[in-house]
Amino acid sequence: MKYLLDTHILLWWYLDPAKIKTEVSAILEDKGNEIYISDVVSWEIVIKTSIGKLRIPDGFFKESETDFEVLPIKRNHIYKVSELEPIHKDPFDRLLIAQSIVENIPIITRDRQILKYEIKAIEG
Repeated sequence: MKYLLDTHILLWWYLDPAKIKTEVSAILEDKGNEIYISDVVSWEIVIKTSIGKLRIPDGFFKESETDFEVLPIKRNHIYKVSELEPIHKDPFDRLLIAQSIVENIPIITRDRQILKYEIKAIEG
């Protein structure tokens, strides 16, 4: 099965795994699953790190890209954003939602705004 990680789930996996639900940890540990990190998640982490809102350890991106698959941002993902209801205002999350829809991959998230969309999602 394929899954797409929201930013906070990726960060918790490496920095505070106790925050992740047991069922989600099992999904992430199952080598039979394909777990994706979107370029939008990496972009959000880079921005938050560069403005001092977040600290990540050296090698974070290399390790996460070794452990999980990377989902590039494609034009059809960008265009899909324009079709989304304006429930969520965060542009990173809106693009992540669009990727989930276009690629038909459930998002693992605990973001209540994302969970309001009619998409496949697992509460993490």
